[in-house]
Amino acid sequence: MADANERQLDSDVRPPLVNGYVALEFEELATLLELLGESAFRTRAYRNFAELLRSLPESISAVRARGELGALAGVGKAIAAKVEQLARDGRIEALERARAEVPPRLVELLRIAGLGPAKARKLWREGGITSLEELRDACREGRVAAIGGFSARAQEKLLPLIEAALETRRYALLAEGLTLAAQLLDDLARVGATLARTAGALRRGVEIVDELVVVVAGLAPSEVARAITEGNALDARARVELEPRASWPAAQVLARLADGRGPKIRVRCASEQGFAEAMVIETADPAHLEALSRRAEELETSLHSIAAGTRDEDEIYLALGLPRTPPELREGALLGAVPDGLLPPRGVRGVFHVHTSWSDGTGSIVEMARAAREAGFEYVGISDHSRAASYANGLDEARLREQALAVEVARREVRGIEIFHGVEVDVMVDGALDLPDDALAGLDFVVASIHTALQLDHAAQTRRILRAVSHPLVTVLGHPTGRLLLARPGYSFDLEAVADAAAANGTFLEINASPGRLDLSPPLVRRAAARGARFCINPDAHEARGFGDVALGVAQARRAGLRVDQVLNGEGASAVTATLRARRASARARLGRPER
Repeated sequence: MADANERQLDSDVRPPLVNGYVALEFEELATLLELLGESAFRTRAYRNFAELLRSLPESISAVRARGELGALAGVGKAIAAKVEQLARDGRIEALERARAEVPPRLVELLRIAGLGPAKARKLWREGGITSLEELRDACREGRVAAIGGFSARAQEKLLPLIEAALETRRYALLAEGLTLAAQLLDDLARVGATLARTAGALRRGVEIVDELVVVVAGLAPSEVARAITEGNALDARARVELEPRASWPAAQVLARLADGRGPKIRVRCASEQGFAEAMVIETADPAHLEALSRRAEELETSLHSIAAGTRDEDEIYLALGLPRTPPELREGALLGAVPDGLLPPRGVRGVFHVHTSWSDGTGSIVEMARAAREAGFEYVGISDHSRAASYANGLDEARLREQALAVEVARREVRGIEIFHGVEVDVMVDGALDLPDDALAGLDFVVASIHTALQLDHAAQTRRILRAVSHPLVTVLGHPTGRLLLARPGYSFDLEAVADAAAANGTFLEINASPGRLDLSPPLVRRAAARGARFCINPDAHEARGFGDVALGVAQARRAGLRVDQVLNGEGASAVTATLRARRASARARLGRPER
């Protein structure tokens, strides 16, 4: 075992055949082959195998030792042979060849929204562009517009996205951070941790993180370092450091990938007796922690003295004369601001904004309804794209009517869940809806979203959104700001005016739980809620696993302090059914189309 004072644990020995490392190798192989123009069938198989590895309950080494690689789902002779090669030689020949062919930093281009493998390959082959810096320079010099498939307008739009990508290399989305942290907790448990939990911004549900914090008890720093270098969260190429001059159980272990990309990882070693205190300290943001310390001083003691001997974090808050404060509200200097009726972590009882294979989703209506039921939801709202989204196979009036019949069939086939029929209708530049009122009036709900003309000026964008949220048939304003985390900022509009109009018309503002959106953000939710607006938390699911993203949206709602009664889908199926029916009847009356 490494000495506790050892600072650097980089190793030149061959990495062990652990799931996380093998998954990274196959993911890299898939990406490089995409850039080389290989078939989508092959690259998808490699990605599916990597995903399988990350959820495999046992070591891939154990599966290989039993000769059962071929029994794993989707593992054919080619993948099995590559695993054998990796185990035997410490490398995959196909990956080595791909690495030799593809410039090492070309993969960075895939971080730019709208730049898929085909366009990145064209930039490389035709423009000699092999990194984000080179792409930035080429845009500034006007060279990108001369490459086939690009234009002066596309070049202009690329530049701010590139600048943002260069700035955000060290960050991870909340969903990515949670996945990495869960794997790290498993690695720590395997080497004997008695307690291990996620803390920091990740535990508070912050949308983007630059540091993953974990508190662990029962392990010395050198054991934590071993768990990282031999585990699944990172790989053997990770750089691991032990905090200098710190002795266990107060030491910290720092880690990050050797190339410096992605968030840094910090594991705090605590005793079991001091675990609750460490969790409070490591979860709070600096302003909140300072406020807790001041509160303790007002009581003529210290936070450490109050925490001594406590069994859990709630005891510490109660001892300070404060209410139990969930992690999502441990931000800022204001203490005790925990609203009655705060939306619980599992407070969303059903979801809307769900796509199927009728547009750009991967599952049928029946499959998505079953997946929603299995995820524990009481109802699901099918809402495929409208015709303006031709890139997503959007529905025109005729196909929307056909889909209504398919929804009726699904209602008979899938029991135990209510299925609502809606649409995600595009909001046109002037604020009109992409489908006529006659097509929308018979639906259970309508999500209205902006997907084009994001660069309208503040006043024009505001007028556009106001017209949409004021339309009698619009139930929800989808991903209200249009932001893509780490890719593009939201468009500019008057949030207060839109919130006022939404409140006046009974239109709900969406908290889109898709990992790359998380839109609206908590500060904007608080501002809109102060104007009386209500909300709907939706996954924007395009595949079955998208239902798991709802928890990310709930975290944003809790950070904003939303109560259950401020969230449409905080209500059960019967109440939501009644709400939707009343809204539709009111809308039809306002439009002169009474219910038949």
